[in-house]
Amino acid sequence: MNKYIIPFYSTRELYKFLRDSNSLCKLDLFRETKMKSIPKGNQGYVLVVDGEIAGAASMYDEQDGGWLNELFEIVPEFRGKGLSREFYAMVKEDLDADFIHGFATSDETKSLWEHLGQVCIDPDCMEMIDICDGRTVEQYLKDERPELLSQWRNG
Repeated sequence: MNKYIIPFYSTRELYKFLRDSNSLCKLDLFRETKMKSIPKGNQGYVLVVDGEIAGAASMYDEQDGGWLNELFEIVPEFRGKGLSREFYAMVKEDLDADFIHGFATSDETKSLWEHLGQVCIDPDCMEMIDICDGRTVEQYLKDERPELLSQWRNG
């Protein structure tokens, strides 16, 4: 399989590309929310496999890390082939981030983030993180989020 990502430096460009390529109907999240509000400053990615759109992701890039938005999805007919892990690795590499945050909005999303190697650091709001710079989660919390450190240790 030939796989690559197409980066978009605004999420508006990503959505326009997906709409123009008739791929919006393939992505459950787009169909459900119709993406009425698109946050400014986001980056988007499209995963292409053998010339077909196989997935899409939306990120908010920060100075030393990134935030996964609601969208990280593999098109249904491409699921079960290990593409989510590969896609996530490609996005992570492109961002060159020290860490990537995300919020799990359901148990299904939490399972996906855990499958991708993220750790839940705040169970109350299901905040997930993937430390990319070699620090442990505990060290990250000590450095960046001390208010969550005791909760994480007890969790």
